[in-house]
Amino acid sequence: MISLLTYPTDQLPPEWHWQVLSFLRVTWPEGFAGPLRQRDWITRPDDHPLSFLLVEGDLLLGHVNVVWKQLAHGGEDFKAYGLTGVFTYPSVRGQGYGLELVRQATAYIDGQDADVALLNCAPATAPFYQRAGWEPLPAARTWIGPPDARKRADELLMMRFVSARGQRRRPWFEQGDLYFGSDSTW
Repeated sequence: MISLLTYPTDQLPPEWHWQVLSFLRVTWPEGFAGPLRQRDWITRPDDHPLSFLLVEGDLLLGHVNVVWKQLAHGGEDFKAYGLTGVFTYPSVRGQGYGLELVRQATAYIDGQDADVALLNCAPATAPFYQRAGWEPLPAARTWIGPPDARKRADELLMMRFVSARGQRRRPWFEQGDLYFGSDSTW
């Protein structure tokens, strides 16, 4: 039987923690290079990660983390939620599991105190996220890194405008530069 499990990421049982971490290490090796070579965390704890897992018995089928942070933009602070660490194992792709995970995580975000929700993805994966209710913002640019050495993220920004305030400020996000503030996007 396939089950959806949700855990604060720092409370994941070891059998799930290591399956998620192993997949991330193979798929996104740049996040485990240099000083992060011995990294044993899935998502930065400062981003308040909550893991959504799709499992069958002891087998992990897919994963997504919901994260959040305060994000300054247009002279205002917004509570921004997002998705990261989205994956399904290759052997179960194309069966709707990933989409179900993203939909469940998105519904969770919609029930929280988010102003906006955002994720960055490869342009080729945008239709997948659109099926879960995310909107591409092709004119928006996301900047990462320290304030004095910002660089443009090379992924497509996708968003949801959750609160009334977020919806009113939509034009600020659609056309503007968004400084994410860390060394990478979620």
